[in-house]
Amino acid sequence: MNVQNSEMTIRELVERGYHVGSNVTYNVRQLVDAGYVEQHRSERDRRSVKLKLTQRGLDLCSQLSELESRHAESLLKLEGGDGSEQGRDMLRSLERVWSDYIQYGSN
Repeated sequence: MNVQNSEMTIRELVERGYHVGSNVTYNVRQLVDAGYVEQHRSERDRRSVKLKLTQRGLDLCSQLSELESRHAESLLKLEGGDGSEQGRDMLRSLERVWSDYIQYGSN
């Protein structure tokens, strides 16, 4: 989703905070193998690899954006007008679940 219609390097993904962790190369390889991303060597610096979405990747991004829009609309239709009360309550509940999990483990 962060690449969209532009080209960027793996380093740019990490520096911009789009991907955190040491397995970014593995994840990119999986996306390339699945046909969502294509990669090619930079003209200026052959050590650098540029990433670009394939048509399949662009289609997936479009579908995800559509789902996100529909989800946002459904939240707005919740009881209470803008859905902010229910959204806040849901996030607090989720935070409580994760806090309990961290504190007490999966038991």
